[in-house]
Amino acid sequence: MKDYAYPKRTYFDPPHMGPSFTHADYCPMVVSNAVDCDDVGGDFESHAMEVFGANSKCLDYNHEGTKGAVCLRSSCNDQTKSYDFEVENKIYSCNTNFEVINVDVSGASYQFSCPRIAQVCPK
Repeated sequence: MKDYAYPKRTYFDPPHMGPSFTHADYCPMVVSNAVDCDDVGGDFESHAMEVFGANSKCLDYNHEGTKGAVCLRSSCNDQTKSYDFEVENKIYSCNTNFEVINVDVSGASYQFSCPRIAQVCPK
């Protein structure tokens, strides 16, 4: 929680209290060590496969029973109507909502959970 000098949103009482994660429209979220995927200058530890920048989005993964999320370069593919993401210079495509895509990352098996495609690619 952060104490703002002026009201941002009225999710809390008093109205000048709110989370610091601005990309969530100041909506309360349960997160730890939240970072913005487009923040190339942030001071944070990152996973070796992560890429931060204007074209990066957060994607959930499961690795040997441990769940997490990483920032990956991604885009909407208008031709195939898919959500594409890049891991270690290889493109993977989410073709259906909540599809699980198995990816080998430096010899380790990761399962990436695709988002609801219409939500991340509204066109």
